[in-house]
Amino acid sequence: MSECEKRFGDWRTLNPVRDTICTGLGISTTSPPPPPPAIPAYRPPTMLAPPAEVTARQVVAVRPEEAPAVTPEIIVKAPAEVTITADDWREFRKLGDVNMDGVIDASDIEEMQRCWLQRVGTELWSVCARCDLNGDGIVNIKDVTVCQLNQGLTIYAWKAKKLKG
Repeated sequence: MSECEKRFGDWRTLNPVRDTICTGLGISTTSPPPPPPAIPAYRPPTMLAPPAEVTARQVVAVRPEEAPAVTPEIIVKAPAEVTITADDWREFRKLGDVNMDGVIDASDIEEMQRCWLQRVGTELWSVCARCDLNGDGIVNIKDVTVCQLNQGLTIYAWKAKKLKG
């Protein structure tokens, strides 16, 4: 909005009289340029060490049935003898793997922060429903706590632990 519009109002039509008055008084009739975009602050990447029982295993490409469409292949370090089913992916997601990449890490927490306090029926619920880990209809501290307690866990380490007992 130009200084002229601020002082004399925006009449929603081209009004040369108003602009002539403003020009005569030395008031700007053009809108100032928009401010330059802010430069985001540097955040060093967070690296979580993989669990010791998984580091020495081979890498296999996995395409789970319920993986998001934007991630065509999910690559995690995993033992080849462990088979992961769609039910395993659903169960592991409830432990905090909201982006379904096979690892519960900081990216899952960031996703939950974007969906903080979204409820059933809100505009973003269709996107944020996966962050409601306990199924109470709201993304809140209870869901974030579950995710934080399982940080660093991979689906293969979880499945191996589940099979052992």
